[in-house]
Amino acid sequence: MRLEEALTLIKSYQKELGYDFKYESLEARMTHIRDLALAQNVEVAEFLEWLPYKSWRNVEDQTYNIPEAALELIDQFFFMADMWFALGLQPKDFEALFKEKLNENISRIRRGYNKPQIGESKGETS
Repeated sequence: MRLEEALTLIKSYQKELGYDFKYESLEARMTHIRDLALAQNVEVAEFLEWLPYKSWRNVEDQTYNIPEAALELIDQFFFMADMWFALGLQPKDFEALFKEKLNENISRIRRGYNKPQIGESKGETS
């Protein structure tokens, strides 16, 4: 499934729930976006619950569940999509904005934005 299709399906799902992303005021829109962001934060916490979190112990000695963690990421994606629509963006807008941001991030790396990897110093290559 392509991303644009996934976003379109989420928008249809939201309509089934009764959300049309039309607001009486800018304040109502911003309140909805803040609520969505808070809900997404809960999903992040739920995601973390499925992963080993004790850095002082071996991962093998801890309980974790990757399939459940993956489902929590999907929940996060739903809230991200909802915020996308609340901002008035459309599925077709995603690709261009994604490419723009990716190019910006790559440009930052090439300008020295990232720190050297462990065991490397700036200018070294493997």
